[in-house]
Amino acid sequence: MRVTRRGLLVGAAVGGGLLVAWGLMPRRYDAPLQPGAGEYAFGAWLKIGRDGVVTVAVPQLEMGQGVTTLIPQVVASELGADWRQVAVEPAPVSGAYANVPLAAHWAPLWMPFAAGLAQGEEPVFAERFAQFARFNATALGSSLAAYELPAREAAAAARAMLCMAAADRWDAAWEECEASEGFVRLGDRRLRFADLAADASGYQPPDPPPLRTEPLHERPIAGEAEQASAFPRLDTPSKVDGSYLFAGDVRLPGMVYAAIRHAPLPEGELTHFAARRTQGLVHLVRHKRWLAAVATNWWAAEQALNAAEARFTVTGPLDSDMIDARLERGLIEGMAIRVATRGDGDAAMGEPNLTLRYEMAPALHATLETASATARLADGRLELWLASQAPELAREAAARAVGLNVEDVVLYPMPAGGSFDRRLEHDHAIEVALIAREVGRPVQLVWSRWQESLAGRPRAPAKALL
Repeated sequence: MRVTRRGLLVGAAVGGGLLVAWGLMPRRYDAPLQPGAGEYAFGAWLKIGRDGVVTVAVPQLEMGQGVTTLIPQVVASELGADWRQVAVEPAPVSGAYANVPLAAHWAPLWMPFAAGLAQGEEPVFAERFAQFARFNATALGSSLAAYELPAREAAAAARAMLCMAAADRWDAAWEECEASEGFVRLGDRRLRFADLAADASGYQPPDPPPLRTEPLHERPIAGEAEQASAFPRLDTPSKVDGSYLFAGDVRLPGMVYAAIRHAPLPEGELTHFAARRTQGLVHLVRHKRWLAAVATNWWAAEQALNAAEARFTVTGPLDSDMIDARLERGLIEGMAIRVATRGDGDAAMGEPNLTLRYEMAPALHATLETASATARLADGRLELWLASQAPELAREAAARAVGLNVEDVVLYPMPAGGSFDRRLEHDHAIEVALIAREVGRPVQLVWSRWQESLAGRPRAPAKALL
């Protein structure tokens, strides 16, 4: 996105600072990054505290791919921060974090009759859709393409504001100042970001932000190549010592735990279960397509489901032979798709004399962490603790399920223990919201490995000829 074309919008953020948003027309967003005590928000992407800690917002799901290090690394490099003082905070859903490249790629899904209008070098329709729909989905490795430039621009604006604050103290021109390793420097003089943050938050940044001309890179470390990176992953220490929190680690006062049994297919319906009293059981929640047990702990809920002996009826079961036959017919009779052309393409190849056949079986998304979610519904407000690759879609689905407006649903983004795109689905968000409404208490739902395999949607099979 080119700030020179669309303009840079600056608005006051809570605690001082600015909120940066880019749009086809001037547009404002509520400040998504809320500063705490002693912190100042610089745009939608970073906060600087009086203790010198630079907190970077990450609007993508951390599922082991390292995005909670990648985006902070971009911000720290452009800002001139000391990596040892960089922290990360999951960003809430907001139009300020629109994933435009992914929206353009998926345009046939939300704009099927004119997808081409949302693609190309200037995907204006994709931009407007992504902003309006608060589309910050995580998929297709699009994080860097979507967020490198806006994160850099926000960091460059903050760096300029820090330099302005320092320059005024030194009675110098801010353009002569340089920021590096958490300091603003001018000759032999230097000031910490921590000492400048409060004053800097009141300055107006230059338009456009002064991006560094040197490409982002990691400076080589002297010595052996095997030495530690200058940007070690921010999530590694807490994952090693076990303090890193996933969705299943959430604990709320008065919380109960739910296990679930699903129909074996989407067309299946619950037809029978035995409501037997078992130790720790709080409630059985019946749905057309599943049965959930709520208990004082998850194991008690799972044992209650075993005792319930739920039975399901399946109408119109899937036929593997029929699926295979349709794939085969599509392979032979269907239209070919040209993946890429180089040089003269077909004209330089002559008659084909080789055919390669590829067959891909359906595959389960076997994540280490099964579907897990926590919900609290009280006073017309639903709170969800959830790992989601498409958080706004999860909010909307949960809101519809319990009859709320989406504005009355708060989603606290949690990291995922793996995904393989499994967390693009949000069945468990709907289920935990319905269970929380039924029992009237905070509840945590965790699918067993069995249910993850049964109710998960496998990647579709495919056949291809090259």
